[in-house]
Amino acid sequence: MKAIQIPKEYAKEGGLVVIPKKEYERLLELKEFYSELDRDLDKAISSYQKGEYSGPFASAEEGQTIVREKGKKKYGAKK
Repeated sequence: MKAIQIPKEYAKEGGLVVIPKKEYERLLELKEFYSELDRDLDKAISSYQKGEYSGPFASAEEGQTIVREKGKKKYGAKK
């Protein structure tokens, strides 16, 4: 059986965690997902605080109409 030596610095920092590579890769994917989510939420909160929002709407149809109109203004009409 082979042995590995764990440096003392790891013990001082709180230890060492060993996990399978697939689980580690999944954790990296989740980290990226939540980082992107945090950026999107920060942007949404900032827009809301600046008053850049629409609604409330009387109906779903009214909401869809407003969203479509804003999309046309921002991105141009679809051809």
